[in-house]
Amino acid sequence: MPVSDANLILRSGTAVLSADSILAVKDIKMTPIKGDALLLIVPKAAGTTPRLAVYVRASSSSNPDSTETVTMRNDITAAGEYVVPFVTNKRYIETFLDVSGTSPNFSKVKVYLIHNVGREWKRTENFL
Repeated sequence: MPVSDANLILRSGTAVLSADSILAVKDIKMTPIKGDALLLIVPKAAGTTPRLAVYVRASSSSNPDSTETVTMRNDITAAGEYVVPFVTNKRYIETFLDVSGTSPNFSKVKVYLIHNVGREWKRTENFL
């Protein structure tokens, strides 16, 4: 498991994810050169064609209205662990979870901000 700061758990998974959700803005100062990532642990994906898209938005201020999308992943349709890498020189990030499908239910999704320790990832695939 990659190194994660307990203060940077973005979604603890105590509630079922069945609708769009904007997670709390986090002050990260900026990412290291190799970048950071979100680790999503999706215990299940139920409903008719459920799809979860994850957007990482960054900003120089803690105002979510001034964010720009720095990366996204829109192909989560099954249970599993998903890494969404990103790099930004902005101070704050906000995570948007976009849920779609007919009666989608992703159960108790957990979202962590992680550092690149013990796991290699490629940044080229998911960047906008």
